[in-house]
Amino acid sequence: MQTRSFLVALLIFIQGRSISSLDLGHGIDGRIAGGVLAGINQFPYQVGLSIEEPNDLFSWCGASLISERYLLTAAHCVEKAVAITYYLGGVQRLAPRQLIRTTNPEVHIHHDWKCETLENDIAVLRLPEDAILCDSIRPIQLPGISSSHLNYDYVPATASGWGRMNDESADLSDTLRYVVRFVESNEDCGFCYTNIKPSNICMDTTSGKSTCHGDSGGPLVYADPELNTDVLIGITSYGKKSGCTKGFPSVFSRVTAYLDWIGEVSGVRWDESERDILSIGSSNMKVLIVFALALAYASGSALRSLDGPGGRITQGEDARTDQFPYQVGLSLKIGSSSAWCGGSLIGNEWVLTAAHCTDGVDSVEVYLGSTIRSSPKVKHHVSKDDIIIHADWNSRTLRNDISLIRIPRVEYSSAIHNVELPKRESRYSSYDGDEVIASGWGRTSDSASGVAAHLQYAHMKVISNSDCKRTYYSTIRDSNICVSTPAGVSTCNGDSGGPLVLASDKVQVGLTSFGSSAGCEKEYPAVFTRTTSYLDWIKEHTGI
Repeated sequence: MQTRSFLVALLIFIQGRSISSLDLGHGIDGRIAGGVLAGINQFPYQVGLSIEEPNDLFSWCGASLISERYLLTAAHCVEKAVAITYYLGGVQRLAPRQLIRTTNPEVHIHHDWKCETLENDIAVLRLPEDAILCDSIRPIQLPGISSSHLNYDYVPATASGWGRMNDESADLSDTLRYVVRFVESNEDCGFCYTNIKPSNICMDTTSGKSTCHGDSGGPLVYADPELNTDVLIGITSYGKKSGCTKGFPSVFSRVTAYLDWIGEVSGVRWDESERDILSIGSSNMKVLIVFALALAYASGSALRSLDGPGGRITQGEDARTDQFPYQVGLSLKIGSSSAWCGGSLIGNEWVLTAAHCTDGVDSVEVYLGSTIRSSPKVKHHVSKDDIIIHADWNSRTLRNDISLIRIPRVEYSSAIHNVELPKRESRYSSYDGDEVIASGWGRTSDSASGVAAHLQYAHMKVISNSDCKRTYYSTIRDSNICVSTPAGVSTCNGDSGGPLVLASDKVQVGLTSFGSSAGCEKEYPAVFTRTTSYLDWIKEHTGI
C-alpha cells in the first residue's frame, strides 16, 4: 500500500484555532465537500467530538448516537484521546442542544484496529451520562444481524458532518452539512485503493460531493423506506490525499461487519426478523423512481397511467406495414377497467409479455398483425387461465417481470410472424453497446393523454447494468437489460411487455419493464426484462 497517498480525516487545532490537517503517514481522510446545509432535527443522531490529545493537541471528528449512552466513531479519531467533549443535537457546530465533557473518556477501540493499514477503523464510546433524547437528539438504528450479508451496492446513502467544505478551506464548517451519493461496490473502489477489505464500504464522489477533513467517524446512512427510518451502514474512515473533491471514492468502516462486536461492547443490537433490506429498499424505491408502463382506462375513456412499473415509445417513428410482424397488442380486462400493453409472438400459440401487465387480469384481447392499433388482422379473446406468470415474479421489487399468454393457433403471414429468441449459447451475452429496436403503441410524449394509434419504434443502444444501476440502484438485476434514451427517445406508458430486438438480426433480447417516474423524455435509462435469463423457463412452458 502506498501509505503516503492517504490523509488524516480529522482536523487538528490548538486552543480552538484550526491549523492544517496533520499527515500521520498512514494518512486517513474523512470529509464533507460540496454538501447541502442540514435542516433542524434532520440528523438527530449526529454527534460532534472535540478530542483532546497529549501535548495540548485538539482534533474534531464526528460520531453517531446508537443509544442513550453509546456512540460509534472511527478508531483513528480517539486512539489518543485523553478528554472528549460531546456536542449533541446541534446543527450549528458550537451550539449543541446538549454538551457533555469528560476528562476520562471510556473508549473501546476495536481489538484488531491497525493504524498502518486502516483496518477495523471503529470505536465505541460510552457517555458519562445519558443523552437527553428529544427531537434533536435521537439514536440511529443499526442494521439487523441478518443484514450482515448485504453489500448495499448502488443504493443511495447519506454522509453528514462539520468537515471542510472544499480542499481550499482551512476551517471546519460552522453548520452541519450532508451529501447524498450512491454506495460504490468494493470491487470498483478497489481500483482506487489497494487496501479495501470486506469490512469497508465505499461511496461514489464523482461530482466532487464527498466527506472531507473533520468528518471522520461520522455516519453513512441508508434511508430504509420499508422501515421508514435511517439505518447506519458506515463510519467515515478515509479518502485520497490528493483532495476531497477529486472524485475518488470515500471509504467507510462497514457497520454490518462489526455488529457482534458492537453488541458485545455496548449491548446495542437490533434484530429485524430476517428482513432483506435491499429488496425492501428496491421495492419501495420503485414508487419513487419507476412506474408501470401499462396504460389503464375505464369504459373506453382517456387512458391514464397505472401506479407501478412503466413502458413507452417517445420521439419514435411510425412503423411501416408488416415491419414488425411479431408485435402484439394486449387489451387487458381488470375488473371494470382495462389496461393496454405490448407483447411479442414467439410461436404459433404463444405471446411473451411482462408479468406486471398480466398480474391480476381477468381476460385479454390479443391483437395480431396490427400497424394501426385498432385494426388487427387477427384478434383473440383469452381468459386468465391461459396466462402463465413467472413463479418468482415480485410486484414489489419488479424481479422476474415476465409472463406467457397461450392463444389459439395462428398461421404465419407477412403481417403475423414469430420473433426469434436468442440461442442458448447467447445466454451470457451482455449486448452492451449493441443497437436495438423497441416498438409499441405507448404514449408518444409525457404530455400525451393516451396510447398511440399508429405503431411506433425507436433505435436505441444497450448500456451496461452497472451504468443502469447509477439510476435505479439495486432494482437492477442480472435479469435486466437497459438502454440509454438520449434526446428523450424512449419507451413509454403502454409499451410494457413489448419487444426489444437486436437491430442486426431482429432477435428478441428484452421485453419492456419499467422507467423513471420523472418522465419518459427525461433521458433516464429504460429497463427491460433480459430474455436470455429466461430461455429455460420459456422452453419449459412452451417447448420453444
